[in-house]
Amino acid sequence: MSVIWNKVWFDLWHNKVRTALAVLSIAAGVFAIGAIFGMVDQLLSGMDSAHQAVTPSHFQMYLIDRIDQDTAIRLKNIEGVEDVEVSNEVTVRYKLHPEDEWKRGQIVMRDDYDEQKYDILHPMPSPWAICSGAKAA
Repeated sequence: MSVIWNKVWFDLWHNKVRTALAVLSIAAGVFAIGAIFGMVDQLLSGMDSAHQAVTPSHFQMYLIDRIDQDTAIRLKNIEGVEDVEVSNEVTVRYKLHPEDEWKRGQIVMRDDYDEQKYDILHPMPSPWAICSGAKAA
């Protein structure tokens, strides 16, 4: 055996704890990298299927001024536009109890929650949805 191999075996044999720690840390690193790459594959397919489940819109247009229903219907007649679904979103601040801190929220208003085509929302049952006439899913 050459001098280098004698030195390697001597260091490995006489420093068993350091050798074991080095082997364990390398094994942990290899396991972690394998687990990360394995989870990325599962995560990407799960995220993609969840995204497709809400039927995402291909284009969203936010207007500064309000438009009427006739203008929205005329947008459907533009060549290349398959369909238009009009909605209104308002940013609000709310708190459930007077002593709570203010929280930010978003109110999304649509014509009909039963006939959604794009960016599908599933309303949660609440006293507000019931008293406003919206049907909870």
